[in-house]
Amino acid sequence: MSESLSSGSPDSVSIDHACALGLVGWRLSEDQSRSGETGCPGPNLADAYPWAMSRPDDRVLSAGPGCRVPASEVTWRFGPSGGPGGQHANRVNSRVEAELDLASARGIDDEVRTLLVEKLGPTIRVVVDASRSQTRNRHRALDMFEVRMQEARETRRERRPTRPGRGAVERRLRAKRQRGQRKSERRGGWDRD
Repeated sequence: MSESLSSGSPDSVSIDHACALGLVGWRLSEDQSRSGETGCPGPNLADAYPWAMSRPDDRVLSAGPGCRVPASEVTWRFGPSGGPGGQHANRVNSRVEAELDLASARGIDDEVRTLLVEKLGPTIRVVVDASRSQTRNRHRALDMFEVRMQEARETRRERRPTRPGRGAVERRLRAKRQRGQRKSERRGGWDRD
């Protein structure tokens, strides 16, 4: 029941399929747009594939208070991923190189910015080619940015040097004496014929 966009060509795409891929700009009536209808025939794809309907640029990278960077600050480059996959891997630019300039990114407080730049440098660079989907790789790159910034914000407690307690020293020396005694018992007492 789906119509074809270009009926004569071998590369014809059904309207359902084109709608799912976002190739068709559907005009919605005011009633439809108020009710939240998508205008696409068929099932709602956002329920089946939430990653396909969310755009990585709509996201905000959060690494705790004072650090909420809009994803639009990320610079993207795309290329073909290596490895097996045949024609698909050779033709699709699914490999993602993402770069975030911490020195000039919006949404970071000055204290947090100095800490992040001190630990991570002025820019963070991430390369992801784990998936065959560019969208999934973009989401994964944003996740990696968040994790790196959160780890950089964690401050580790300084280790206070301590000495072993008296009981621990006594137990260690007692174990050494017992081991030495056991070895000395093994040495003697053999009759030589």
